[in-house]
Amino acid sequence: MPTRTLLSCSLLIGTLAACGGGITPQVPGSAQGKATAASARDLGRRSPGKPARVVLLLRYNHEAELERFVDRLERDPQPHYLARQEFLARYAPTVSQEHRVLSALHDAGLRVTRRYANRLIVDAVGPSVNVERLFSTEIHDFQQPQYGVRAANIRPLRIPAQLAPEVAAAEANDLVLLHRDSDAAATLPAVKYENVVSNGSFSTGKLAPWTSCGAASASVSRRHPENGEYDALTGSATSASEVKGWSAICQRVTVPRNATLGAWLYQTTNEPTERNAYQEIALADAAGKPAIELAKTNANFAGWVHRTWSLAKYAGKTETLFFGVYGSGRAKHYDTQYVDNVSLVGAAPTPTPVPGLGPTGGWGPSDVTNGLSLPVAYGDDGKGETAAIVIDNTVSASDLAAFLHYFGITRTGTVTDEPIDGGGSTPGDALEAALDVETIASLAPGANIIVYNPAVLSDTDVEDAYNQIVSDGKATVVNSSFSECDTVDPTFDSITDGIALGASAQGVTFAASSGDYGPECYDGGSSIQRGAGAPASDPHFVGVGGTQSGSTNPNVPVSGPISNPAVWDDLLGAGGNGVSTIWTPPPYQTGVAGVQPSGRNVPDIALPAAHDSVYLNGSWGLVWGTSWASPIYVAMQAEINQVCTTSQWGIDTLYGAFAKTAYKYDFVDVVKGSNSFDGATGESALPGFDSVSGIGIPIGTQIATDECGTRR
Repeated sequence: MPTRTLLSCSLLIGTLAACGGGITPQVPGSAQGKATAASARDLGRRSPGKPARVVLLLRYNHEAELERFVDRLERDPQPHYLARQEFLARYAPTVSQEHRVLSALHDAGLRVTRRYANRLIVDAVGPSVNVERLFSTEIHDFQQPQYGVRAANIRPLRIPAQLAPEVAAAEANDLVLLHRDSDAAATLPAVKYENVVSNGSFSTGKLAPWTSCGAASASVSRRHPENGEYDALTGSATSASEVKGWSAICQRVTVPRNATLGAWLYQTTNEPTERNAYQEIALADAAGKPAIELAKTNANFAGWVHRTWSLAKYAGKTETLFFGVYGSGRAKHYDTQYVDNVSLVGAAPTPTPVPGLGPTGGWGPSDVTNGLSLPVAYGDDGKGETAAIVIDNTVSASDLAAFLHYFGITRTGTVTDEPIDGGGSTPGDALEAALDVETIASLAPGANIIVYNPAVLSDTDVEDAYNQIVSDGKATVVNSSFSECDTVDPTFDSITDGIALGASAQGVTFAASSGDYGPECYDGGSSIQRGAGAPASDPHFVGVGGTQSGSTNPNVPVSGPISNPAVWDDLLGAGGNGVSTIWTPPPYQTGVAGVQPSGRNVPDIALPAAHDSVYLNGSWGLVWGTSWASPIYVAMQAEINQVCTTSQWGIDTLYGAFAKTAYKYDFVDVVKGSNSFDGATGESALPGFDSVSGIGIPIGTQIATDECGTRR
C-alpha cells in the first residue's frame, strides 16, 4: 500500500524531524512571474534578543497504526470513527511525553506560551538566538506590507536530539498568508445614508455637540488620535488617581433604519478587575447615565481597536450615545478610554425578501440548495452539527441578520467567536468573514458556527487555530478559505496535515479552497507560479475547486438555475488546481482513472465560485472565488453528518460515493471548460476524475442517502 509522504523528505508524517521549511527571501523586482502583491522584504537577521516564536507538532503514538486506520476508512462502506476520548487514550501524546518537551524548551531558554488539551501542539517563545541555537536555523526579520515586521526562518529547522523522540516538526515562520481567494471582485456599493453622528472624529478640537456627561470631566485630546489631530479622552490618563464616578461623552441622535454604531477605541487600565473601574459603551437615559449596555470591559490594550454594534432595533428613536469610564477613585490606579471616528450609519432599507437571486444579480442560498440538492431542502439543516471557520475577523451580527432576512431564512444554530493568539482585537478580512459565515449560516441554518479568529493568518496562527478546533472537540467540519503554494513552507504542510490526520480518525473534516489563479498559486512573496495550493493539497483535507453557471461575463447578471456547470474561468479568476510536488498520491487517489500519478491531485471536488451575493457593512455586492465554494461544501458535509447521525470524514464520504455504482447519481460530472487564466494554460475538464474539477460536483442529498441508506 503506498504511503502518504512528503516528497521533499520521503518520510511519513511522524518522521519529519529534518523537514522544517525555510523561507526564500524575496528581492523586490527580481521575483519571477506575474506580480500580485508587494513582497515580504528581508530586513536581515533578527536581533539576538528579539523574541521569536516556534510551534511544535508532537508525534502521535502508534502512528503507523493510525495511518492504517485512516486508510481503511477510505475503503470501508460502514466506517467506524473513534470517539474523542478513545482517540486521545490510544494515539495522543502522553502527559509525560509533553512534559519532556516542555522541560527541553525551558532548558533551552524558551518560554511555553500555549498548550492544548490534546497535547499535540506546543507554542513557545524566546530570544531569537535561543531559537536559532536549539533548532540550528537562522531567523530573519521581514517587512510585510500591511502587517509590519514579522519573523521567519530562512533555513529549515532541525529537531535536536533531546526533542526528536517526541517532536515531529517545528515551525518558526510567522509571515502572513496573503490569501487572495475572495477578493477577485467585490463590488460593494457605498452605504447610502450619511453618518448621523456630528463631530465623530473630534476634528474641530472641541467636544460640541458632544457633552461631558459624567461627574468627572471628559475632554478632547491630542495624545494619540486614531486619525487626524484629535480624539476624545474619558477617564484618567495617569496613575496619580483614577476618576471617581463617571467620565463620559454623550450625544443625542435619531437612529436610522438598520443602523450600525461604530467607533475606534483605545483602552488602558491597571485595575485588575471590573469591580473598581471599567470602560462602557451604552445608550444613556435622560440624566446621562448608561441605561442600555452595549459593551462593558476592563480592557488593557494600548492600541486602537474598531468595534461595531447593531442599533437596528432602535430605528426611528432618539437615543443618547454614551462612551465612558467608571472609576472608584483609587490612588495609583487609572482607567482610560480614548474614542475616535464615531459613526452611526443606516444602511439602505432592506429589500422585500424574495427567494433566488440577490438584489445585485448574484446567486442566493435557494439557488445553491436547489442546484446541489442539499439535504436542507428535505429538512436536514445541520442541526446538532458544528462548523468551524478559520478567518482573521468576525461577522457583523447586523449584516448576517439582514442577509438572512432578505432570503427569508430562519436560523436556529448559533454563531460564536473564539479568539486565537490575540485575535478579536484587530480588524482583518471582513469580506471573507462575511462570505464564510453567510454561506454556511444560510445553507445549514440549524448548524452552529464557531469562528476561530486569529489576529492574522500567519502559518503559526493557522496551525494554532486548527489544533484548537480539534482540541475543543466541538466542530465536525472546518472551513479554510485561503491558499498559497504548498512548496512555500513544507513545515506548514506537514503540521496542518498532521493535525487533520488525527481529526479524520474522529470523523472531523478539514476543507480548503483550491485558489483563484487557475493552474498557478500564490508563492508567498511577490508572484504566482505553477503548482498546487496548500492547505488544500494536504492529503487529509478536502480540496475544493470552482465551477460556474450561466454567463462567464462578470458584468452580466446570472439567470436560471445552477445546472450543467463548467469549470470556473472568467476575467476575474479561475478555479485553482495542481499536482503537488510535496505529497505523493494518497491511497484514495491511487489507481483512480484520470489521476495524474506524480503527486496528490487538487482539487477533490468543485462547487460554485462565481457571482455570489454577499452583504457587508450594510450593502449588497458580488464575490468571486473558491472561497465561496469551500463553505458551500462545509454546509453540505454538516448536513450529510446529520443525516448519517454521526460525523463523517469528508474524504471517505466523497471518494466512497465516487467508487460506488451510484456515482452518476451522486455527482455532476464537470466536462466543460478549462481553468486557463491570465496567460497560463490550465487543464480541461474531462469525463470522470480530472485534475481541474476532481470527482465533480457532489449532490448532497444523493450522497447522504448513498452513504447512510434510507433517509429518516
